[in-house]
Amino acid sequence: YPYTPIPLYPYTPIPLYPISLPMAHKIFPVFILFIIPFKILAFKLPSNEPSARTIYTVDFFRLVQGTFELSREKPFTKNRSLHIALLGTYASTKGLAKPYLEAQDFSYTKSYTGIDQRSKELRGGGVNIQVRNYLGKNPTLFEGFFLSSEFIARYLFINSLVYDYELESERELNSEMIQGYLGYNVGWQKIFRHVVSLDFHVGGGFWYSKYSNEKKPTKYQQSYQLDYTGFFFNSGILVGIII
Repeated sequence: YPYTPIPLYPYTPIPLYPISLPMAHKIFPVFILFIIPFKILAFKLPSNEPSARTIYTVDFFRLVQGTFELSREKPFTKNRSLHIALLGTYASTKGLAKPYLEAQDFSYTKSYTGIDQRSKELRGGGVNIQVRNYLGKNPTLFEGFFLSSEFIARYLFINSLVYDYELESERELNSEMIQGYLGYNVGWQKIFRHVVSLDFHVGGGFWYSKYSNEKKPTKYQQSYQLDYTGFFFNSGILVGIII
């Protein structure tokens, strides 16, 4: 049989449409807007540093006083952070805060005679705000030594169950108290494996206490008393996680 060659269809190239100048003017701004955020992140957070920059902590020192303090620390400049905490207080002589409350001698009960305090209870809430300035070699990691200013404000409801010898029965004495603190701290924070944080700080400032039914702040109380007014030594032990 004679050989019949199979015809080869000629190759037809696919046309490439160049980007016109008007189209480039539309695409280029979008490209720039897409790239800029990544350039900013690359500048603020180098590749050898963790990207997590928020720390949530609990103050264990306040737990023994019947107050749960949950805080959130977030940077706002290279080596400064804003530390905000919410305080929730529920303490009684039947719980963990029993030694702390038994040492309290609330001055609002001194106007009553012939009574014996049997149990005490605290309820309330507040806020703790710190502005921290880290002093370490690598402050962007938010660890090492720091200085901070601190402001505390809270409102407490106090309930005391007393035995009245004149009435020969038990009765409740209630009061409310406003508290505030303004001071300065020196502290140290350590980050473990970019997950867990340990924070210890000490400081001093002015502590203010006033019962809601009185015109003036309390006075002549010892510094370990809850309703103390005067210069105050403050401290905290915080353990947290980084998210």
